[in-house]
Amino acid sequence: MSITIKDIARLAGVSHTTVARALNGQPGVSEETRARIVELAQRLRYQSNALARGLVTRRSQSIGLLVPDMANPFYVQVAKGIEQVAVEAHYSLVICDSDHDQQKEIRYVRFLREKQVDGMLVIPLQQEKQHFVELCLDGFPLVFIDCYFPDLPVAGVVSDNYGGARQAVEHLIRLGYRRIAFLVGTRGGYAAAERLRAYCDVLKAAGFPVREEYVLETRGGYADGYRRAQDLLQLSPLPEAVLAANDMVALGVMRYFAERGVRIPDQIALVGFDDIDFAGMLPVPLTTVRQHPLEIGHKAAELLLDLVEGRRERQASAEAVIFPTELVVRSSCGVHRGAPRG
Repeated sequence: MSITIKDIARLAGVSHTTVARALNGQPGVSEETRARIVELAQRLRYQSNALARGLVTRRSQSIGLLVPDMANPFYVQVAKGIEQVAVEAHYSLVICDSDHDQQKEIRYVRFLREKQVDGMLVIPLQQEKQHFVELCLDGFPLVFIDCYFPDLPVAGVVSDNYGGARQAVEHLIRLGYRRIAFLVGTRGGYAAAERLRAYCDVLKAAGFPVREEYVLETRGGYADGYRRAQDLLQLSPLPEAVLAANDMVALGVMRYFAERGVRIPDQIALVGFDDIDFAGMLPVPLTTVRQHPLEIGHKAAELLLDLVEGRRERQASAEAVIFPTELVVRSSCGVHRGAPRG
């Protein structure tokens, strides 16, 4: 027969609420009583029941993570960072994939609330945010990743998207490229908007036109990169270089170019964004902008758990925690190709 909190309470001569507080490290219990209860629980080999504990603490010891594409290695690393922090704090992690579907994102937000997670980490699609407004109005613990809404009282943990894209485009211009295409992420998204702003600013500062036909929207996956590469080869004149929304898009471009005999970087240079693990192992090692997804996941989880456990005032203010980015130069940009073009 298993030992319960009520059994310990009866033997210790205290209420079961006091036992629960003592075993969960909550305040309101004297150190002498806590030590006595813990010693008794250990002697009786008590094993805690998460459901019963939740009835006392009003917490499920679980947090939710909603991502747009778990096939993307960047999001996998973010999730890994979150899980490391969650496990250390004795929380379980529930992961949902919206698959770039706005209605699915809304349904998953409701699903996670119904599962009574204690808080939520979201990489939002950003076409619609009313479901997040409702969470804010309810005071529900929420942290955004790879996104920042300045009009919502929610922290956002993001990369320096503007700085990273600026480095990439400036590097291509220094190499002599003038016609630079951009396979940008979904228009209206925070990261895509910051990178597009940098792309336009650098071209204008260098005295080059921003060609609308050279800016092609993508959802950010391998298949989109492959599809958009077909569109790139229909442009006239052809772009001399391409900045991709992320490394998975760049891989799709590489595949299509290889099938059509387009040589990278001899005919068209290519730069990605993320620096996923195998970016440097490709037949043409990929120049890319390095992000720090593991650290982003760590920070986002820490912020959320601070909210959940009351170490930080709930949804008091919107803050953007910005992680640095840096350009990693490899062969795909044509860095060793010789004299720049005029």
